[in-house]
Amino acid sequence: MSELLVALDKVKPDLVDRFQFPEDNIQGYGRVPVQMGTKTIWADFVLYYYDKFYRRKIFCVIEVKDCKDSDIDFAVPQAESYAQRLNSPFFCCTNGNIYSWYMTGSLQGDSIKLEDCPTLPAKRFLKKSKIINATPYLFEAITNFETNIKLQKRIYEDSEWHNDATNELHNILTSIEKINDKDLVIFSLKKYTMKSRGKTELLNNIKNNYASFKNLVAQLKATNVPIEIKIQNTTGKNSKYGIEKGGLFFITQLLSALYPMEYTVIEPNVINAMKRFHITDIDLKNETAQDYLYFNQICLDLFPLFENPFNFNLSYVHNFLWHYEAEYFPNKTWD
Repeated sequence: MSELLVALDKVKPDLVDRFQFPEDNIQGYGRVPVQMGTKTIWADFVLYYYDKFYRRKIFCVIEVKDCKDSDIDFAVPQAESYAQRLNSPFFCCTNGNIYSWYMTGSLQGDSIKLEDCPTLPAKRFLKKSKIINATPYLFEAITNFETNIKLQKRIYEDSEWHNDATNELHNILTSIEKINDKDLVIFSLKKYTMKSRGKTELLNNIKNNYASFKNLVAQLKATNVPIEIKIQNTTGKNSKYGIEKGGLFFITQLLSALYPMEYTVIEPNVINAMKRFHITDIDLKNETAQDYLYFNQICLDLFPLFENPFNFNLSYVHNFLWHYEAEYFPNKTWD
């Protein structure tokens, strides 16, 4: 069993059922970045609570290893360093059978091993508040954006296109009848996906290997497969269901089409805007599933901040961040 499967099939269920952590308070697998100098490492699981000001705080870092029971303590230095970087009071090393819990020390090697799982915070601190914390600068930018989008000029038309394009692809890719129409699907992918290097070659590969493309879509639609495995199995020609030239950018477009309210597309300008708004200080490379899922979660967290007068899907958040970074910040105008 791979480490990913140990984490998803054994450790996460244990965290919920055995140790009583609410599932909503578990961030993972590989969704929390740890900046180690110029390198970004991804913690396996991170458990959260909320303080009296509704700010999310880290309670415990969980490091998962695929190893024999007697070998688990070798992971302590790694987990300890992650916990120290993230200011986590506790950490745990596990292989899904043995769980070694620690109170984080201030220096490497100073952490104290615990007899059992640390006592959870009171239930009121485990409930996510409906109040969303954001800087006044971010609130002002969102208000400015939505004031302008109501004028229904170019920025509205661009946001409408992204919303409608993902919805159109959704109708096609989720219809058994339509997805069997190869010509319709190829035409729709050409029309409703974004321009990218290698797109023409990718569409030719899909056309020539259409049965493989349908298997790829079926994998992304599978309800019993974790999103981490879906991305792992579909990204690039060397993956189990991948298509040549079908990298992460293409897969995120398919995800946003299949699940328009849950996923959007990862793109460098949007990442830069997140850093400008101090939403994150992590230098995402736009290359891995961890990058994407971390980025997408931020978009989901931001979504409730918007009035969203036209009921656009999650691409609305993407468009706000993209236009802010690419146009508003340098030119001080949305149109």
